[in-house]
Amino acid sequence: MTIPHKTTIMNYLDQVEETANLIGAVNTVKIEKGQSKGYNTDGIGAVKSIQENKNISHKKVIILGAGGAAKAISYQLLALYEVELVILNRTPSRAMQLKTDLEKNFKIDITAGGLSLVDQEIKDGDILIDTTPRGMHPHENDKPLVRAEQMHPQLLVNDLVYNPLETSILKEANKAGATTVSGLKMLLYQGVESFKIWTGEEPPLEIMEKTIKKLL
Repeated sequence: MTIPHKTTIMNYLDQVEETANLIGAVNTVKIEKGQSKGYNTDGIGAVKSIQENKNISHKKVIILGAGGAAKAISYQLLALYEVELVILNRTPSRAMQLKTDLEKNFKIDITAGGLSLVDQEIKDGDILIDTTPRGMHPHENDKPLVRAEQMHPQLLVNDLVYNPLETSILKEANKAGATTVSGLKMLLYQGVESFKIWTGEEPPLEIMEKTIKKLL
């Protein structure tokens, strides 16, 4: 779980990694030789889960939601790739605030607004990331924010929710013939990054994935 900047935890760390500092939150702390350093692996976990299925560079990425997860992923995407970024949220003002925060740190024009813009933005979209809790257990029957008829087969749809593994929006994506990525992959890869930070070694990826699936 990410610890927000508004708490005092980050003030007690000796160092904070650059991306985590920009995001304003840490979810991994390493203490070495009496020095503590904070990291945020949320964004890199999500980006890696998408990257193994689709090239991200120079793609149009649409993010649904404007909370902590959306912020982490947006910063990570812009730090690593040249992308066209669109942020859509139920409350447009929150999307606009995230746009303002991002544009302070990256020289890029970002589109932001309400969910009413989904139809026009998704037509030429390449990647759709749902960072909202819509469809999370025990609300599996919640209506998805985007329906199959709005999607297209060239789209990759990633839902950060991992319980259930196939959420309502991923079911819609399958109907449209789009590529789907479960939130399980983000959970896995953020754990992988934390493991590497703590140990300096590559973790047993297959064992970790099998264990997570078994627990879920």
